[in-house]
Amino acid sequence: SLAFDNIGNPCIAYRGVSGQSSDLKIACNYGSGWQIEYVQNGAVARYISMAFDLDDNPVIAYSDDVDGDNRLDTTKLAYRENGSWVNQVVGDPEKAAGVHVSLAIDPVTGTPMVADRANSLVRFSWFEGGEWHEQFVEDGNQINMAIVSTGVPYISFSMNDPYRMMVAHPVVAGSYDNWEIQTVEYIDVGWRTSIAIKSNGLPVVS
Repeated sequence: SLAFDNIGNPCIAYRGVSGQSSDLKIACNYGSGWQIEYVQNGAVARYISMAFDLDDNPVIAYSDDVDGDNRLDTTKLAYRENGSWVNQVVGDPEKAAGVHVSLAIDPVTGTPMVADRANSLVRFSWFEGGEWHEQFVEDGNQINMAIVSTGVPYISFSMNDPYRMMVAHPVVAGSYDNWEIQTVEYIDVGWRTSIAIKSNGLPVVS
């Protein structure tokens, strides 16, 4: 996952594999070559999404296999605290999660928001009041998320029976109980969807 800080320096969050183990790493180039850090040793990190928070620090959402059964089961969020990387589980750890992870930072409040697939549903999670909250949006897969300048998240995803590309956003800004869900096209989406926000605030999906 690639993101740029406020002055345009690139950072890449990625999975490094060695033998049977893997690690979550981050590489940043501040003009004098790439500086590499370990974020979490042993993280499966098959799906990774990174963004910079309002203080220009990298934040990474990623998948993990906590119980070691070779199946993704958890979505985590990693961030720097006092110079070290710490991570926390996103949402309810009892729900099978960790697939198609997508992260956005609310540009107004700085709240981290994560969209992923949990229990075969599109799940939206946000951190508020010192804890994670979650809302299930719809049955879906191939998830991605972008956020408008006012802090409203837009999630793109695919559905089956019939096959279609979808976009969802909250009906009321700042409230995540009810979502407006739109069909973009009736089509078999073969892999991940992608969504971005134009300068006029309208979403574009592919």
